[in-house]
Amino acid sequence: MRFQPAKVILLFALAFPGSVDAATHVTFQKRTVYAFPQEQVYIGNKFPGARISACRRLDEGKYEIRILPENRPINFSPWYAFEIWSDQPRDVRVTLSYSDGFHRYKPKVSTDGKHWKRLDPTQITMGPFRSLADLRLRIGRERLRVAGQEMIGNQQFHAWLGALSKKPFVARENVGKSLGGRPIDALTVGNPTGTNAVVIISRQHPPESTGTLGLFAFVDALVGESDLARKFRERFTTLIVPCLNPDGVHEGHWRHNLNGVDLNRDWKHFVQPETRMIRDRILKMLRKTRSRVFLFIDFHSTHRDVFYTGTEDEKTFPPRFIPQWLSSLQKRFPDYHVNIVANKTTLAVSKAWALEALGCPAVTYEFGDHTDRKLISRIADGAAQEAMQLLLDAPALINDENSGE
Repeated sequence: MRFQPAKVILLFALAFPGSVDAATHVTFQKRTVYAFPQEQVYIGNKFPGARISACRRLDEGKYEIRILPENRPINFSPWYAFEIWSDQPRDVRVTLSYSDGFHRYKPKVSTDGKHWKRLDPTQITMGPFRSLADLRLRIGRERLRVAGQEMIGNQQFHAWLGALSKKPFVARENVGKSLGGRPIDALTVGNPTGTNAVVIISRQHPPESTGTLGLFAFVDALVGESDLARKFRERFTTLIVPCLNPDGVHEGHWRHNLNGVDLNRDWKHFVQPETRMIRDRILKMLRKTRSRVFLFIDFHSTHRDVFYTGTEDEKTFPPRFIPQWLSSLQKRFPDYHVNIVANKTTLAVSKAWALEALGCPAVTYEFGDHTDRKLISRIADGAAQEAMQLLLDAPALINDENSGE
């Protein structure tokens, strides 16, 4: 069976001035079911977040799936997701083939798309330089979904936003639409007229599920019933945008939006509609008299847990918040290494924009691809607890009764 060429579409962002030069060819996968009648085996990508570039039969019970990015050049985050089934129970081998790098994500499997577990390492054989990953799977009539990470897609974000918006101190809003017309929604938590603000964003890069898990746990602490959380909500308004790149999430992209652009390299010129609308929403919030952002967090995933911060000589308000916060987090979890990378980046990332434009402490908070999920929840919850306490103790909090509103 020959590989079938994917359809290539050039999306011109004509509705967004200045963005045409940034538009590039994005390769859209063919959504289909690859049927192999010899063994009555089927491999498909007809669900949101799936990614198969091509699929073919190698031999009896052996199949190859090619994993290619949406465009190039690209940061190497080779996402894959497919489902496989057969008319009769059988053992098969599926080889993931990478032509642009190496196998990064350890396979997760699910039969319902909700509950995931890691594929047993004994069922995985790596090829030379990790350019191939050979998976041994037991399949039957029930569809087995295989993905690089547990899949947290637009449907899950919609449900999460809906559940939290039922709380009396949480408001849901639509900030705008992505390039592909998908809604980008936000939550406002806490005092709706408050002038002390926190901003939390995530999922600029589609595969980064562990960053989303960290965000979920962090926000759970903010909306909790503890005395600390209640006091924090009285004094602070928190703007939360959980998914900036719903198109990339839906299409199973490795990194980019539908224009083939890394959104976390667009926080200087704001060519892309997704970053521009979030910037505008933040600035709109700050038009309130004397309002100020006290903390900006952008959740991501990488190979290890790490906080990317600015350097200590950078002037922010509150001053020295990040070193104090992360020091308190280390004391809270003495057996966990709080990994800090401080730099003055020249990249057009969200953290750099927040430091320059808002003058607030800003951090890119990354969780490892393979960090234990319970540990992610525990550490993110602790990080939220420590952040709330330090923010409440920050000098010169703006009191609503003295704000003139």
